[in-house]
This record gives sequence, C-alpha cells and structure tokens, in this order.
Amino acid sequence: MQDKLVVLTGGSLGLGRAIAQAFADAGARVLIIGRNKEKLDAAVKELGADRHLGLAGDVGDSAVAQAAFELAQEHGGADYLVNNAGIFPQAMLADITDEEAAAVMQVNFFGTFYFCRAFIPAMIEKGEGSVVNVGSIAGREPTQGVAIYSASKAGVEGFTRSIALESGPRVRVNCVAPGPVMTEGISEMFADDDTGALAQVSNGVPLGRIGEAEEIAEAVLYMANAKWVTGQTLHVNGGRLMA
Repeated sequence: MQDKLVVLTGGSLGLGRAIAQAFADAGARVLIIGRNKEKLDAAVKELGADRHLGLAGDVGDSAVAQAAFELAQEHGGADYLVNNAGIFPQAMLADITDEEAAAVMQVNFFGTFYFCRAFIPAMIEKGEGSVVNVGSIAGREPTQGVAIYSASKAGVEGFTRSIALESGPRVRVNCVAPGPVMTEGISEMFADDDTGALAQVSNGVPLGRIGEAEEIAEAVLYMANAKWVTGQTLHVNGGRLMA
C-alpha cells in the first residue's frame, strides 16, 4: 500500500481515526473527510500533514463528495475508498422526528452512495480500486431504539452487493459490519451509567468483551486488500452475531 491514496470519511475520531492510522501505518496516504474542522486538522497533524490530507464537510452533501474526488484527483486519484462516516441517534419509533430520521439516512446511506458514485467510475476507468463500506451489526440484529440507524446500515449492505456486481472485474466493493466497539462515543454513553448496561453488552458477546477500534481497523484493511473478495460483508463482533 506504499504511497497509495485512501479516501476515508469520518476519520477524525473513534473508529475512523483507528482506520486512518492503520492505513497510514501500512504506508498509504490518507485523505480524511470530516465535519469538525478542528478535530479534522488535529487528526491530519497527528498522522503527519506532510503526507496526509483533510477536507472539512458533511458527507450527506453530494457536493462534498465531488470536492473530495477533485482533491483526490489532484493527488493522483484514489486507490481506496472507505465510507465510515455515520451518526447514531437513539430513540424509540414514536419519538423519532422527521428531521432525525432524514439526517440518519442522509449521512449513513446517502453519504455512502454519494462517495461511491463520485469515486467508483474513475476507479473502473483506471482499471483498479477497492471500496470498503462500514456497516453495523445493527443492520442484521434487531435492537430497540435504533430502528432508523439499523435501516440505514441494512441499506448499506444491500447497496454494497449491487455496486460490487456493477464494479467488477477490477474494482472490488465490500462491507465491514462491526459489533459493539469501545470508542469515545460509547465511553461517553456509559460514563455515568450505574445499571450494569455495559457489562450486559459484554456478556452478550461470546468472546466476553466489547471490541476495540483497532480490531475493526484491521478488518477494514484486510477487506481493502482481499484480492478475490467482493460483494461481501465481514462481521466483526466477537461472535455476538454468527452469520
């Protein structure tokens, strides 16, 4: 992967930051797209601003995908695309507002769509490329309070399979679907919880613990480089969902 260019959405924090680091450690250059410019600039600086790039913007805006494509083209074109950006609001069905539901679908599903549409045709024309879309265990496993999130991630899986069929034989499109992962967001969610909810989540995992962001990043890196794998979803969840 030396000097290959990876375009990564949502790479400033948490899982995305671990993915960015994994690619950088493998020798790749990383172009991170993120909404928070301050956090984005900090991530790029930490990776090494002499080799890596950042672009501030909301992936739910198709113009941001086009801007990312044009920036990538200025630096030789994308070899890899990782669609990781996502939002995770929690609310029971009766409490979800129209605005919340639309925002989840716009970022999680349409953001993936926009970036695939922007980048894959050029990969096909070049004759090579690899896309990894980040799904979720929630796309398969029903969980209360995350119906719209689950729908968005199930959509990402189905979209991945169809686009993989369209993109062969030289461009591969796959999905990595993490289970519960210890990120900043999860830490904050359970910081003041004294109900034992975190332990309950861990106890539901056959391997006995919540995953680490670096473990998901390893799976993304594998799928990015798996030469005879396309249209697949790799479930990385400690055995909580066995598919």
